[in-house]
Amino acid sequence: MTNAAKKTVSAEGLKSKRSKKFNVNILSSVTIKGTKCKVTEIKAKAFYKFTKIAKVTIGSSVTKIGSQAFYGCKSITALSISGDVKTFGKQSFYGCKKLKKVTFKGKKVPTFGSKAFKGTPSNITVTLNKKMNKKDKARIKARLYKVGVAKKAKIK
Repeated sequence: MTNAAKKTVSAEGLKSKRSKKFNVNILSSVTIKGTKCKVTEIKAKAFYKFTKIAKVTIGSSVTKIGSQAFYGCKSITALSISGDVKTFGKQSFYGCKKLKKVTFKGKKVPTFGSKAFKGTPSNITVTLNKKMNKKDKARIKARLYKVGVAKKAKIK
């Protein structure tokens, strides 16, 4: 629990790494001892080097992805972000060598820590929310290039 008064929690990963491929779905809320809590953050190194993660879906209430949260998760092929994540920590998706598709469903432009998407494929496709204005699309594009998304990437 990150804040008992606000009823917020963070995702902290799994107790042990799995031997078979699996998907990670970070929910918008969870119920703990009968109390509904918003999931607002993914902790630093939460899924560090979990090499069997195939897809990641991040719920709409998550606003922060910690440093190296998915570092070295070399089997991730798709990432879907449902809401407005404000901050991607440094190296949050570093070394995700098979990440081909990223979808931002939020309307706000996040900040990215250094090398957040370094080591991702050059043919990655990033889809932005259609309701995002042109100026914000240009800002997010520039930020993505700065943190490791290849210039050859399709950002639409």
